[in-house]
Amino acid sequence: MSEYESNSLPTLQEIFETLEEVELRESEYDLKMTSRRLTRQSFFENVCWAILVSGFTAKGARTCEEKAAKTGLIFDWEILSTWSSTEFNRWCKRMAKTLNKPRKDLVSTFREKWRSMWKLASWLATFDDDDEFRKQLFGGKKLGKGLNDDDIQRMKAIKRDKQVLSGIGEANFYFILKNLGGDFLKPDRWVIEFAMWYGGLRVGELARKLRESNLHCGQFDSYLWSYCEREIDSINDLHVHFDSLFSNEDGMPTERIKDFEDDVWTRERIRIVVRDRENRQACWNYDYLKAAPKDWTVTEFLDKRVQLYMDEREAVVIKGDGSKAHGATKLSSVRDSYS
Repeated sequence: MSEYESNSLPTLQEIFETLEEVELRESEYDLKMTSRRLTRQSFFENVCWAILVSGFTAKGARTCEEKAAKTGLIFDWEILSTWSSTEFNRWCKRMAKTLNKPRKDLVSTFREKWRSMWKLASWLATFDDDDEFRKQLFGGKKLGKGLNDDDIQRMKAIKRDKQVLSGIGEANFYFILKNLGGDFLKPDRWVIEFAMWYGGLRVGELARKLRESNLHCGQFDSYLWSYCEREIDSINDLHVHFDSLFSNEDGMPTERIKDFEDDVWTRERIRIVVRDRENRQACWNYDYLKAAPKDWTVTEFLDKRVQLYMDEREAVVIKGDGSKAHGATKLSSVRDSYS
């Protein structure tokens, strides 16, 4: 349970706006939720992504997706459904060769993922058109904004009766329909833990509160997932992180500049010096828990992170020899300079 009492929790609107601001600035993915038209192709693309990311990080899934495309897999159900068993197995062998030091278990795991996509494409080809597909799977709905729990139940039935949608769990049904524009929260680890932090709620209760606040559950889910994956090392750190992120009730800086510089060093292994002509003592708390990527430049690091706390101050990065780091220097080089 959070250290907050229920009457001192930030509003969900405040949390949404904070996550949105960070994600629009830093996320490498397009997280904007749109009510997509429900077609076999949009459904296929989202199911494929759910299959790929299941059990893997988003970065790992993206890498695998890119390798698959380079070796000849086209993420189009119409094309994939025309493949014969021989063509499918031949492609799987090509794909396996692209893996670094391919292990038998990893190759087998991904072969099953590809097979699930192939079977899905073949099933989608059994429909005469998208209208027939929508009637069976979505009760005739044409836009994602109309998706609800009835559609989750239909997906469960399809998986059970048609032997498709294998390789993904029930939680990913919410993920798929959310990405199609549905107003859903996927009950994954970050959402579950956040709901506990937010007054010990269940996921369904959190979804209800979001809707009562006129917030889109799917958008909130996307922002929260991306933020937590990037900024929080462990699920066990979520409560502490969000306590820190929203603890400053009066909106005033609370940390001494020297403490801020030390916090950056502890969490980033980057030495900075904050310059302040007016000699102000207070600074914002540095709330990043996960170090910035090593391939960022000094300029990126200062612009995307440090300068956000500066309030018109200036900060510079200092290398191990005491000199100021050039803006184009990679953070990996700066960190190496201290050893």
